Amino acid sequence: MAVPAVYETVARTMPGDFALLDLPLAWRNGARVTGTQDPLIMFEQYYQSVHGKRLLGGNTSRNPSQKFQYFAEAAVIDTLIALETGHCLLYTSDAADDLLCVDLGGCRIIKKKNKK
Repeated sequence: MAVPAVYETVARTMPGDFALLDLPLAWRNGARVTGTQDPLIMFEQYYQSVHGKRLLGGNTSRNPSQKFQYFAEAAVIDTLIALETGHCLLYTSDAADDLLCVDLGGCRIIKKKNKK
């Protein structure tokens, strides 16, 4: 099976201990999937044999349920998973413009106005 060239480039040009965030993003074990159900997430672990870096995502075994909860509640990770799986996001930034929502090709980001 061919490994995408980007992983060989990471192995060759990016030394050090760090984790890769592959997209699509998901965690799965024998009983549950958090994130996309794309089978590509299983290949990402195979690609790890080339680049040798830790992964943020993939297949796990015998992990406690709070591990899934931790990732589901981490803001950036939760946002990525929501966008990949077609779920809506609440958007609360006061620095944003006055649009009520933004359409992102089937996924809407809804700006929630704070009452003063």
